[in-house]
Amino acid sequence: MRRILDSLTSRRTSIALMAFVAVFGALGAWIPQTSLGQSDALAIWQRNNPLMARIADALGLYAIFSSWWFLTALAVFAVALAIATVRLTRASWRAWRSPGRAPRTLLQGASAGPIVDRAKRAGFRVRTEAPGRYVLDRRGFGVWASSVLHIGMLLSLVWAALLLGTTTGAIADFSLGEVREPGMQYYAVEDATDPPELGVPWRFDGMDVTTWSSGVPKEVSATLSFYDGAAWIERTTSVNHPLRIKGHTIYTQPGEFGDAALLRIIDADGAEHLIRMDFYFIEDGQPTYTDAPYAIGDVSIEGRWDPNGVRDPKPLGLRQAGDSAAEPVTLAPGDTAKVAGLTVEFVDTAEWARFIVQRSPSVLPLFLGFAIIGLGSLMLYAWIPRELVLEETDGGVRYSWHAARMSRAYVSERDAILGTVADDMEER
Repeated sequence: MRRILDSLTSRRTSIALMAFVAVFGALGAWIPQTSLGQSDALAIWQRNNPLMARIADALGLYAIFSSWWFLTALAVFAVALAIATVRLTRASWRAWRSPGRAPRTLLQGASAGPIVDRAKRAGFRVRTEAPGRYVLDRRGFGVWASSVLHIGMLLSLVWAALLLGTTTGAIADFSLGEVREPGMQYYAVEDATDPPELGVPWRFDGMDVTTWSSGVPKEVSATLSFYDGAAWIERTTSVNHPLRIKGHTIYTQPGEFGDAALLRIIDADGAEHLIRMDFYFIEDGQPTYTDAPYAIGDVSIEGRWDPNGVRDPKPLGLRQAGDSAAEPVTLAPGDTAKVAGLTVEFVDTAEWARFIVQRSPSVLPLFLGFAIIGLGSLMLYAWIPRELVLEETDGGVRYSWHAARMSRAYVSERDAILGTVADDMEER
């Protein structure tokens, strides 16, 4: 068992695991993952990297962070880190409770009293004192630095794996003023058997967009209202400030909103279809087009949205999908026209937006882990413990000096306290 534990905590194993996580983490950052809201980015990446797209598809690299092999590697890493953390904590405890190293170097004719006084003035404290023997230290709490650092790493790793393995999400799609009741179908879900659910009705009340002088969005925020059983409670969420409610997090998507045309369409068989044709947010003075065709029976149509009248005074243009040579049929709200054999009535316009809803454990323990890592790193490099042991003898004073790290930097401190310049650089 000891050999197994030593193998798990060896430097070679640690480097191999860290390299594995780093390499595939970098791949997961470069290759868009098949997660909510990433379908467009994934399609663009596949189009721009056809060879790598085939390799990624063959190796299953579109879902790295939720794959069994990546989570297994994280679990092995966590076990190894936990063992190392326990060992370091035990070593730190022994160092903290240590009676001090045995003094071996003799200062002939010296007396312990003046040395102790100089050490106190330098910031040392007397940890233990017995007749003729003194143990002093400075920044002794620094012996816990490696333990604190590893505790933070372990907490962050375990909680990150927990977040990856248990988070479920969905995309909620809204028109302005639309209310989503509990149990209603989502636009898309990650886990159809266990979708996130707030348990209360909620409503989309509008988007607030500020732009740069070029017309590109600068800040995007959304207003949502939640019904608490007696009244609607208004809340605001933005791209950088997601909304936490009922144990769920609601994210505002920076590009998933815009104008929509509400259409009533009668097909060749007389069937009625109610369509919301979505257009993404555009810069002032620019037209935009539907992201994908809309299928009505055997016919597909696509649209152009031109609220600024760049191409035509009427804002909506429709034509059969794929027929780029055809001139779009233009409509204003209230108009009815024939498009590719369909009777289309432009009923009204509306704002629309999509939000990602996630149910996951709180991320606060993850941030706590990062904070502990920062504290451990600070202690490791800025809180270096030093120990001085003095023992009076008939010929003078024997001493032991130890600095946990960067011992050469504290030689002058040691010599100033001892009142001499010794030849040795460090007592071990």
